[in-house]
Amino acid sequence: MHASVLFLSTFAVLTLASYPYLPARETCNQTYYEQSFTILQIPDMHYTGNSSHFCRGAPRDPCSESNMTIFLNTLLDQVKPDFIVYTGDQVENQENQDQVKTAIDAYSAPAIARRIPWAMVFGNHDEGDSMNRKEMLDYIAQKPYSHTHFGPADIGGVGNYEIDIKDHANTSVFRMYFIDTGNSGGVSVGQNQYLQQLAASHEAVPAVLFAHIPIPEYILSENETLKYGHQGERVSAGPQSGLFDTLVKMGDVKAMFVGHDHDNNYCVERSRIQLCYGGGSGYGAAYNLAKAPRNARVIQWQRDSNGPSISTWMQVDNDYTKNEYPLFGYKKDCLSSFKESQPRKSTANSNQYITVLAFFITLFVLLH
Repeated sequence: MHASVLFLSTFAVLTLASYPYLPARETCNQTYYEQSFTILQIPDMHYTGNSSHFCRGAPRDPCSESNMTIFLNTLLDQVKPDFIVYTGDQVENQENQDQVKTAIDAYSAPAIARRIPWAMVFGNHDEGDSMNRKEMLDYIAQKPYSHTHFGPADIGGVGNYEIDIKDHANTSVFRMYFIDTGNSGGVSVGQNQYLQQLAASHEAVPAVLFAHIPIPEYILSENETLKYGHQGERVSAGPQSGLFDTLVKMGDVKAMFVGHDHDNNYCVERSRIQLCYGGGSGYGAAYNLAKAPRNARVIQWQRDSNGPSISTWMQVDNDYTKNEYPLFGYKKDCLSSFKESQPRKSTANSNQYITVLAFFITLFVLLH
């Protein structure tokens, strides 16, 4: 692997071996390389490692943690992702290390069996008294096909890092950032500076960021109408710690993806950055609305002759319909232009109705 200089500390510049990159899918037509990279975001599984653990808010009867494993296997076979990101609360913290490792083994096994590369961030349920974040990540980082990394040790959190996607010419075309939001959702000054330093250290390409706990900017205003997805519970955001301002300053992040609030699966745009939930995938110990179908999110970066784009859609257990929603690029711009160009029929019809009604009222007054 190649080496590069990464700005990894609040106070110093360190030279480290860069993290392994991943290749984009490429199709060569007569004039252009068409490229894509498909990510499957799987949030909030809450694995205990006990396949018989009963389901909370069970969508079916009988229901146990084994349904989570069935769903995972089906998801991977249906989506066929290039990469998997587990966005926190993979594990419902357990009483001893063997139980934690059993839970980690259970959720990672489907990806490993299919040789699909994967990475993760921690949630607020993963860490318990039996095994801390560093001990867990040491075990996770050594598992087959894991691209999870510790990141710098002195900025706060465990597992702050980036992964590049490169084309056939070894040029970065897409990037993923990963940040640990801890147990409370706060991000340190050091983490914010680290992200900005990373973004400044290489050429800007479209990027996304993965975390567990939503930031306050996910909260909807009183009269705000969602354009995509739904809100099934209030936003349990962390404290205001400046992460969104950091994303704006970075300039390359087009979307952020989190978990934590299982019954939310919407995306909302703030300052041209899409803030998206991953939904709720967990059977077993994971809470969900009663009878609510479990789901996960697909994120797809593409680049063709029109330029780069990022789109997303939900995959619901037992319903693998693709309802694509554009987040960035020409697909999003085309959708916005199309909506703006549509005639406002309801307003026009109302105005015509009022005009005709006024004419007949005037005529009635003149005749009487």
